[in-house]
Amino acid sequence: KSAALRCSQYDRLNIPHSDHYPVFAHFEMQLRKVDEDKKAKVTSEIIRGIDSLENTSMPKLEITPVDQSFDFGILSFLESKTLEFQVSNMGTVPAQYRLADVSTCSDLQIVVPHWLRVDCPTGLVMPSENKRITLTAVMNSEAARDMFQEGCVEEVLVLRIAGGRDFFLPVKCEYSGTFFGGPIHSVDSALHRVPHQLALLGALCSNAKKPADAEALPFTGFSSGHDLQ
Repeated sequence: KSAALRCSQYDRLNIPHSDHYPVFAHFEMQLRKVDEDKKAKVTSEIIRGIDSLENTSMPKLEITPVDQSFDFGILSFLESKTLEFQVSNMGTVPAQYRLADVSTCSDLQIVVPHWLRVDCPTGLVMPSENKRITLTAVMNSEAARDMFQEGCVEEVLVLRIAGGRDFFLPVKCEYSGTFFGGPIHSVDSALHRVPHQLALLGALCSNAKKPADAEALPFTGFSSGHDLQ
């Protein structure tokens, strides 16, 4: 039995042409009616609570400097230059980060350009902690060979935060373009141009007018007063 269900009438039907008397009954029951307005309000409050909890548990990192662009300028062969930036955990949970090239597809790889050295490509930043990350551009033989033709290389690094947002960091480096580190055929072609350039320089010098006081004077020897002892 249930208190929400009550039989209000139970009887039989008198049918003279049948030896079976069918019965009927009336029941009364109480049902809970869903208030759609209240349901929508409660659902909205639950969703907002879940969103607030998720936002609180998300890692929040900030980068200094804010412009997030790194230009190493012009480097010569075997020259290096170091720039740095700072990551600060402004949230309430630890933040795991890793630095990779923007073309990296796998979330597990840590890939940076071969001419760039990173002291902490991955790490964990605790709440209220600051961590400095240094980027060092090294113009080694491999980098010089790759940059010999183009002269300037621009890459985009991505600082991936586990469970958080990504930061995109443009990096730029330019090679001064010496023969060191370049391909051998470039040195050979340049040396073939040297005799022609020297001949052109000699012709320009021979056609140049000499100053009047630049004429050579005949050597008359030392005077008696200045003879070497």
